[in-house]
Amino acid sequence: MRVVLVRHAESAPDPDRPSIEWDLSDDGRRAALGIRIDGVTRLLAGPEPRMSSTLRHLGQVDVDERLRESDTAGWLADEDAFVDAVRRYHAGEPLPGWEPASSVVERVTSCFADGVAIASGGRAISAVVASLTNADGFELWRSLAMPHVIVLDQGERGRWVASTS
Repeated sequence: MRVVLVRHAESAPDPDRPSIEWDLSDDGRRAALGIRIDGVTRLLAGPEPRMSSTLRHLGQVDVDERLRESDTAGWLADEDAFVDAVRRYHAGEPLPGWEPASSVVERVTSCFADGVAIASGGRAISAVVASLTNADGFELWRSLAMPHVIVLDQGERGRWVASTS
């Protein structure tokens, strides 16, 4: 089985609006146009506009609530506090108002099918890849660009291997 995970392109954050409403910035729209994915039979995205906008140039994008970014409790304006919260999220520490990474992995992987490309958020994608490949989720999250494509291949023995394209 092959599944392609795509971290959305750069969004246009607005702390006065919930992040689920954010779409791509102008730079993000231009960067998204550079995404090329071969062998994909279906495009899926979380409900945040920035996710479907990242894939829209490739064809019809079906939105699935299960592919949303990990749920968090509001806006953390302090970048150090946010990065520390993401580190703790990937370590499996309970965070008030944050959806556990294990729950994110369960709902995202329930959408897996051979040939599907999935656009979601960086925390969700890094949690999934870490869970399936034993990678360090926090370090992966820190390394993800906007946009970023990760190809997951599952071998005959069920082992997942991640590569970037």
